[in-house]
Amino acid sequence: MHEIHDYGFYVPNYLKIKTKLDGLQNFKLRKYQKDFIKFIQGIKGPKRIIVLKPRQAGFSTLCASYFAHKMFTEEHYNGIAMADKHDRTQAIGNIYRTYLNELPDLLKPMIAINNSEQLLLDNPNEKLRNKRAGLSSGMIFETANDPNAGRSSSRLFAHLSETAFYRYHKEIDDGIQNSIPLSSNTCIIKESTANGRAGIGKSFYDLWNNAKSGDSIYQAFFVAWYEVDDYYIRPDNSFKLEKNEKELIKENPQINHGNLLWRRLKLKEYQNGDSSEANSILSPEERFLQDFPHNDVTAFLSTGAPVFNQMKLSLLINVL
Repeated sequence: MHEIHDYGFYVPNYLKIKTKLDGLQNFKLRKYQKDFIKFIQGIKGPKRIIVLKPRQAGFSTLCASYFAHKMFTEEHYNGIAMADKHDRTQAIGNIYRTYLNELPDLLKPMIAINNSEQLLLDNPNEKLRNKRAGLSSGMIFETANDPNAGRSSSRLFAHLSETAFYRYHKEIDDGIQNSIPLSSNTCIIKESTANGRAGIGKSFYDLWNNAKSGDSIYQAFFVAWYEVDDYYIRPDNSFKLEKNEKELIKENPQINHGNLLWRRLKLKEYQNGDSSEANSILSPEERFLQDFPHNDVTAFLSTGAPVFNQMKLSLLINVL
């Protein structure tokens, strides 16, 4: 069954995801997700990737599908998944466990451990492993609230989610990178929404810029909000563009009226939504630009109560 080693065949046929509206479904990749897999597969040598994404873009699910496919079909493919908060780590763990639990029986590897802290794909009877070994693949799940997270063991991959929000970014980075050799079968993916240009988010911002300029082993992949299929609501015939929307389309011709109707409703949500200190500093329009950027400049809007308009400053800097 050589097809099982083909990601493009294996994932849409055998991996299932829990969707918000339709329950358990086969994972059918969308265009931007297919583009990302093509991007990964095109990297020669060690894969080190930083992803800048809008909120709720399905990238944790996508990255998990890439690593799960290899973990379920290759021997000794071990790794780690981590997020900034415990509940996010658990949510990512649930994605991997759903993939595993919902596999067809004929494709399901032997499972020695399957819990909230670890997956181990091996013969559950340790005494019989010498006679009938499993894949000896697996992963652990940790949370980035500990500077020592990710230091133990050696591994081939790391799925690091919302890394712009890691308080101990440098310490965790050192631990992860020292546990993963620089070899062609290794992969580290850091996927996150932006968290400003200073403070906790500065490390992610700096790495993104270094990756973009070619000064890092990491390679940059950006997803604009309007590329995500869910960010669309069909407008009726009464829909008319506002001035700022016309400017947005002029700058980004790929944006359609359905995207803009969704954007209008999201802005209204922000007017009555989260009033935490960081978010209350930003206007609804600025929050949208940060959470749902159309380019990587708008993604890194400062959240520190700047004196000058950050969007205008960024545009001026780019012109100069």
